[in-house]
Amino acid sequence: MFIVPRVLLSDVHLAVSHFSKRENSQGMSLDFHGSKIPGPVICARLLELIGIPQYFRDLKAKLDSSPVLLVHSAQIDEILHCCLETVLALSNSCKTGKDSLIGCNFNFDGEWHLGGNKTAAHLCEEIWQSVSHMEILFTTDRIRQNSDSSKPFMMYSRKDERRRKQAISLFNATLAAYARLGSSTSGIQQEARRHMAQSAERMLLELASKDNTLEPSPSNILHCIRPDIISFNTAMNAWTQLTPKSDGGANDEHIESTATLTAQRSQAILETMEELWNEERSLSKRHANHEDDGFKESQSHTICPNSSSYNTVLNAWARSSSSQSLDNAMVVFRMMVDRCNASLIRRDSLMQQNSYSQYMGGSGRVSLMQQNFHSQQITNSAIEDDLVFPDSKTFVALLGCCSNMSSNSCEEAVSRIESIFDAINEWDQQLRWSRQRGILSDSNHEISILNVYVYNALIKAFSSIPTSSWEESLQCCNRIEEIISQMAASPDAITRGIAINSWIKCAEFAPDVTKKELCVEKACSHFDLFQPEYISKSKSHTGDKENKNDKNSSKSRALHSLNDIIALCGKSDMGTKANELFLRARGYGLYNLTTISTTVDALARSKDINQVEKALNHVLDLEKSMGQKNFPASNKQHDYTMMYNACIAGFINSHNGGCDKAHNLLLRMIENHSQNQLHVGRPNAHSFALVMDALAQSGRSNKVEELLKKMETEMGANVRPNIIHYNTLMTSYKVIQQNHTEHASAFNAIIKTLGRGTIEGAEKVTAILRRLEEMHRIGDIMFHPDVNIYNSILNSWQLCEQNKDVTGSISPSEKAEEILDSLCNHHKAESGLSPNDASFSICINSYCKSSLPEAADRAERIFRRKEELLNEIKGLSIRTADYNALLSKWREGINNGPARATLLFEDIVRKSNESEAYESPNDYTLNALLAVHTKSNDKRGAETAEVLLKRMDELHKANKINVRPGMISYRTVMNGYIERKNIMSPQKVEALVEGMIEKYKVEGREDLKPDAIAFDLILKACNLVPATWDVNSREHPNSNSQIIEIANRAFMKLRGKEFEAKPTHSTYSFMFRIFNRHMNFKDRRYDMLMKSLWTQACNDGCVSEFTLESLRLSVKESFFFDCIGRGRGQSKAESVKVHSLSSEWRRNVAAKRTSSEV
Repeated sequence: MFIVPRVLLSDVHLAVSHFSKRENSQGMSLDFHGSKIPGPVICARLLELIGIPQYFRDLKAKLDSSPVLLVHSAQIDEILHCCLETVLALSNSCKTGKDSLIGCNFNFDGEWHLGGNKTAAHLCEEIWQSVSHMEILFTTDRIRQNSDSSKPFMMYSRKDERRRKQAISLFNATLAAYARLGSSTSGIQQEARRHMAQSAERMLLELASKDNTLEPSPSNILHCIRPDIISFNTAMNAWTQLTPKSDGGANDEHIESTATLTAQRSQAILETMEELWNEERSLSKRHANHEDDGFKESQSHTICPNSSSYNTVLNAWARSSSSQSLDNAMVVFRMMVDRCNASLIRRDSLMQQNSYSQYMGGSGRVSLMQQNFHSQQITNSAIEDDLVFPDSKTFVALLGCCSNMSSNSCEEAVSRIESIFDAINEWDQQLRWSRQRGILSDSNHEISILNVYVYNALIKAFSSIPTSSWEESLQCCNRIEEIISQMAASPDAITRGIAINSWIKCAEFAPDVTKKELCVEKACSHFDLFQPEYISKSKSHTGDKENKNDKNSSKSRALHSLNDIIALCGKSDMGTKANELFLRARGYGLYNLTTISTTVDALARSKDINQVEKALNHVLDLEKSMGQKNFPASNKQHDYTMMYNACIAGFINSHNGGCDKAHNLLLRMIENHSQNQLHVGRPNAHSFALVMDALAQSGRSNKVEELLKKMETEMGANVRPNIIHYNTLMTSYKVIQQNHTEHASAFNAIIKTLGRGTIEGAEKVTAILRRLEEMHRIGDIMFHPDVNIYNSILNSWQLCEQNKDVTGSISPSEKAEEILDSLCNHHKAESGLSPNDASFSICINSYCKSSLPEAADRAERIFRRKEELLNEIKGLSIRTADYNALLSKWREGINNGPARATLLFEDIVRKSNESEAYESPNDYTLNALLAVHTKSNDKRGAETAEVLLKRMDELHKANKINVRPGMISYRTVMNGYIERKNIMSPQKVEALVEGMIEKYKVEGREDLKPDAIAFDLILKACNLVPATWDVNSREHPNSNSQIIEIANRAFMKLRGKEFEAKPTHSTYSFMFRIFNRHMNFKDRRYDMLMKSLWTQACNDGCVSEFTLESLRLSVKESFFFDCIGRGRGQSKAESVKVHSLSSEWRRNVAAKRTSSEV
């Protein structure tokens, strides 16, 4: 039996009652140094003095089961109260704030400290486990057995009911502790927060599914505890608050999936709640039969979902950024509506039943006043918990889900929001009608659903609709204006702010300046209505704390709106309007540093030097106000310097003497820095870059040199030329090599000394690198050139190779390899600098572009060198692009290229299966290998490629390799046969196409479905075979007929519907040439075939220059003019061009085609 000394229990009870109060949460001092132990921790330690929860925990460990703790009835009330107050204090400590104990260790093994694994919520659960296994032992005759033994239920006294309620409150406080720790505002890690929500759901389901075989009695009342509405709502809140509310455009997929998961879990708990409620309703008749026995369970026992339950799930879906969140929320809303309708039917039935039994007189009629009175009676009765009505929070959450309709079109999104708005109006009218007829009282529901919060949610939903055009954006904005004009409630600051943001978003789609000005005017009109509200609040009495908070909130929204409008004015080139807004707001004291910054930026965007002067005046006024009380301070120096830089850029862009003004402003900033190194107007590296660029482009190199000297000598360490500047120099020179421009930003003067020759330029930047290395060695600079600088120079040499600028005895690729050698030497010296993937890739690609005879060998040597360093350099890997380029290079190795490429391919396949450092080969790898064989001098290169193709297909089927031959692979082998121009080439190509067809039909290979190019390759092979209709046909009997048959088969399949391919201009061109080469033109069918082919080509719109030339070469000149439908006249057949023919004949020809395609 669990017995506690009376005096000890009384003292613990008094102490817990004291330290559990909010005002005593700071606890008491532990020593003279002032350190304190918090109140909730004191309560938990005091509870341990009476054996909770460690007594139950130790018994459970010994018995390997859950023991029952017998507690005397004289002590149970004080024990229960101590446990409840302690759990409530611990639960409150899980909130964020000054009294928060989130992150504290509640193991109590040693001194109290932070960073433990046992949280306050875990301790609360242990206390709950102890209480839920307590059984009350009565030693008095207080329990009276019912005299009728056929009625087994016992009477609950008020004391019993109080104990039951305390136990439920303790359970709910434990769930609340888990929910608060699982909230996204708690600051703990995502996985730990998920565990908290899971723990809350686990506790709820364990208690809800508990099979109570015991008959309820005062002794076992703590065993028979069931969760109530608060329990379920708390568990749902635990999941809902796990993730922050989505902004509708979350890029983090993990957060999006978590938010969707939490909404699904909340909805699952709600569905469980409804199932349990339906089960309890089925037992209601059984409970009613025993009411006369004195046992009547309080209605709070009923697990009856209320409006808050449904609203919690709707809020969870509103936090999700899933495109299906609105659909899921509508399912929950329909559940709520069905529940409401069922509740009203039962309510009406009870009213009629009670009205007839209590109020029905001789006439059997009941007055409206009596019905209304009894309606209020029922409201306060047990049926009140059964009533569920959608309220404003319901529709706010439902409209919040409308911000995630990215998968819907604008029209669909508008339609869905309008349907929700119609439902809101219908519910508002129904509730008003019910209230007027006494069916509902004001206490049942809020006065009106359509309050300012619902309107704001509705307006926000329209503003978040995904739009893709000016018309759609304007439609949404106009609808927002219409809603605001029809609002029954007065629009507040949030309303105006959303409307302003909507017009700002609309301006992004404005096609011209007039439309942008319209958006600005609309936004300003809302700000004009918003501004008096702020002024009135700023002049009102501010002694009240709520008034201060309301004023600050209104000011914050007003500032955000003002800054957004000014920024929009800047983007719309309306600097004058931005300046007017700023001056007006400054008169009311409604501005901050962002307001000044956006105004300066708006004025500086203008190319009018007078507007830039105004921007500079604002900056100088800000500089003068330093130290004053109303000075808009900022913790970031960049905020101030950015405004000066905006003015510099504005002067430079104005062109009317602006360069000199920008230069003077920079000199002023340098002087500010020399007088006070913490001055807000001191320059940064960007300030120098802007002015140096402008001076360099105007040819004043002496001014550039002066600024560079000041930058090196007069400015601080943060403004000295650093590694970024030198990286920019290399990149700028690389751009010059690509574009061959004469000037490049602030490095123009330096680039002139380097010259425009690519080889000379690459040598100069290499010399700069060597100089930087020397300066670092002797200590002139504190940084060492990093791998990015080396890679920039490597790329410069590669560009030389690419541009074929290879003058000199040493090729650019060899120069690049020397830079790579330098990087590798740094790695060996353990200087902290090592080559990376890009370093090796640039060198390999450089050699692959080189014309050196041994280029392929040297590229593979670098590749093997990279393999050797894989285990030494962290992050190094063998990229697919590296060995793909190397394989392609081996095509130039006419003699040994195929063998070397095959060995490399097999080596890569083997190593990629053994090591993760090797990227797996892809389709391009296989195609590059096939191209090496087909381009080689080997007469059987195409056959070798075909064998390799089939082998790779078999290995892929056996799951031994990831590479599977595709369409390009087959085309590569076909082209190999075609280039051989062998008499067997057409048969080989046709066989490959037939193989593709078989795989498409049998294996379902959609990627191998033959297209027009595949059939054209068959025709091309037939065309390039030597002519077979003349004397050479004796060597190959019937070869001419075979080739024509192959061509005809390909042509008929191409014109058929089986493969959805259509003939091209090449198809007809090849057919003309095939008949010309392989059919005797004296054959009487020849002209008929040519005429028929030409007619089909014209009907299909496939006449190109290539087609016209093929016809001209295949027929007599007179027949040619007959085909094109014009007389010979004075022109020759060669002078007829395709553009002079009917446009209908060439409608399906993409561009100009010539005979070069043969």
